[in-house]
Amino acid sequence: IRLKNYLEDQLSDIFQVMPSDHNSMLLLTHKKDLLPYYLDLLNIGVSVKFFKKQNYFRLSTPYFYTKNDIDQVVKLIKISMNKEYV
Repeated sequence: IRLKNYLEDQLSDIFQVMPSDHNSMLLLTHKKDLLPYYLDLLNIGVSVKFFKKQNYFRLSTPYFYTKNDIDQVVKLIKISMNKEYV
């Protein structure tokens, strides 16, 4: 749960966090269409699930074993989200 809270803190400046009762699952949405960012993240090896109709990502902290692992993934997500797609 602490890793989920840490992940949420790290990404809440970019995404709107959607409520979830699951202890390890984080649901994130954005005004931008997330499809190109999802494809970019998959291409660089970030494990994320994308729900196209609702335009949100699901990240699960069991894939992140340490705070350092989360920091690495957050860095990649932030780099991706700074890209512009037309």
